[in-house]
Amino acid sequence: MNLAPKRKLSNEELNIRVAELDNWERLPDRDGWYSHEYWAQFKDGHFCTDTQEQDGLPNYCKDLNAMHEAEVGLSDEQHDNFAGHLLDIVSPNMHWSDAFNTREFVSATARQRAEAFVLTMKETT
Repeated sequence: MNLAPKRKLSNEELNIRVAELDNWERLPDRDGWYSHEYWAQFKDGHFCTDTQEQDGLPNYCKDLNAMHEAEVGLSDEQHDNFAGHLLDIVSPNMHWSDAFNTREFVSATARQRAEAFVLTMKETT
């Protein structure tokens, strides 16, 4: 099942979507306005980090390590769905039985992983 969006999101838009799904929250500045520049990440109700500590949101579209950190939070069922979406993105005509032997699947880019992550989380949130 291909649930890919009709319009490709820009890297910035996709980074924000992944960040929101990875427990980042946009916080108001001193004047009460919401800015794209100040975000904080909370896990299990506890503050983890913010964009001032780490110089901005993670660049999920270009950084495989950032995507790995987001993927770690997936449940087993979500990870299975993630793998299915990733396969649809990198090789839309490939059957599952051939998936794990393909270079495209194991060498998916950070952006491809970000797209699969958003599709997965869209199903469960």
